[in-house]
Amino acid sequence: MIERMLRFIRGTVKVAVSGAAVERFIDLCRLYGVSLWDITWVEEGLVTARMYQNDRRYAEELAVKAMCNAEFRDLAGLKMVLRPLKGRWALFFMAVMCTAVCFGSTLFLWKIRIEGCASISALELLGQLESMGLRRGCLLSTVDVHELQRDVMNLRDDIERITINLKGTEALVAVAEKDLSRSMGDEVGPCDIVSDKAGIIEEMQVLSGNSAAAVGDTVIPGDILVEGTLTDTQGGVHKVRSMANVTLRTWREVKIAMNNEVYALDKTGNCTEKYSIIVGNRRFELPLIEKSHYACYYKTKEIMPVQVGDGYLFPVALVRETLYECVPRRLELSEEACGKMLGESCGRAIAEMCGNEDFKETGFELFFGENGIYAVMSAECRESAGIEKAIEQTGED
Repeated sequence: MIERMLRFIRGTVKVAVSGAAVERFIDLCRLYGVSLWDITWVEEGLVTARMYQNDRRYAEELAVKAMCNAEFRDLAGLKMVLRPLKGRWALFFMAVMCTAVCFGSTLFLWKIRIEGCASISALELLGQLESMGLRRGCLLSTVDVHELQRDVMNLRDDIERITINLKGTEALVAVAEKDLSRSMGDEVGPCDIVSDKAGIIEEMQVLSGNSAAAVGDTVIPGDILVEGTLTDTQGGVHKVRSMANVTLRTWREVKIAMNNEVYALDKTGNCTEKYSIIVGNRRFELPLIEKSHYACYYKTKEIMPVQVGDGYLFPVALVRETLYECVPRRLELSEEACGKMLGESCGRAIAEMCGNEDFKETGFELFFGENGIYAVMSAECRESAGIEKAIEQTGED
C-alpha cells in the first residue's frame, strides 16, 4: 500500500523497449539503480515495464547503450492528476479543501452499531451512550472506551458485560445481557406460589413448601398454589421460599378483523428514480434529477455510503429511491380463503398468548360485515402458571 502511494506521488511512465538486447537493457537498469516493475515480454525482442518518471532520461541513455529503442507512454501519478488544474487556482484550492475535509472526517466517529440486545432496548442504550459522550460526530481522540464501559456497567443492572471497540470511524458495541430471572430469584426470600391465570390444575410438582391446591382444582389469579409456611413436629413455624412446576388447562379466545376490500398492486412496467444526499444527520433532496411521482407506486430504497477501506465511513451517503408505477386491483375474497388466512392469524395470536403452541382449537367462527370480516377462535391450552409472592404480601405469618 505504501509503495503504491509513493509511486503515485513520484509519478510513473510505461516504457516499451525493442531490440536484439532487451535483456542487456534490463541488466543495465538494475546496475544503475533504475527501478522497473510490471515487466512483460510482449514478443521476441519487445518488452514493456513501468518506471518512475524522473528516471526517464537515464533509461533513454541506457537504451542507447544497449542498442535498443525505448518508447515512453501512459504517464500516471500525482503530476498527471494535477495537470488539468494548472492555471485554475480556484479549482485547485477546492480540490485541496475536499481532500482536507475527507482526511479530517476520518478523525471523527460517524457510525455506532449495537449488537446483542434481545430484551434490552438498543435505542435506550444508544441514548445513554450519547449522554456519556459516545455520539456521532464526536472526536475519536476524546472517546475513552474503558471509562464508557465502566460507566455503563455502574448504570445498568441488566447488562452482564459490554465491550466497545473503535474501528476506523465506526464504534461497535457488543452487549451480553444478564439473566435477571436467575439473579433475582436467588435474592427472593420466603414466599408463596400464587396463580397468575385462571384454569384447572393439570400437573403439579412441588419442589419446596406445602401444597395448597391439588390436581383437578380450579384456580383464579391470586389463589395460593404452594405455601411457604411450614410447621414442624414441635409446632414451630418456618418460612421458606416455595418452588413448584404447575401446568394449567386454560381457555383462550381471540378476535381478529380485516378489511373487506383488499387490493393487489399490478406493475405497469414504468419506473423512475429519485436521488438525495445525506450529510451527517441531514438529508438534502436533489430536485434537478427528480422526476414526477406516480399516482400509485411502491418504492425501494438503496443507501450508498462513502466508505474507504474497512471501517472508515465518511458522513456522506447517496440515497437512491426507485419508484415503480402500479395499478390497484381489487381481489375477490372467498369465504375459504378468508377463513384460512384469519384462522392462521388467530392461531399465531393464541400461541403468543400461551407462550407455546400446545393448544387445541375448540371453535372458530367467521363473520362478514359491512365494515370488515371478523373471526373468533376459542382454544383449550396448556400453560405454565405460578409466580412468587412474598409471604408478608399474602398475609401469612
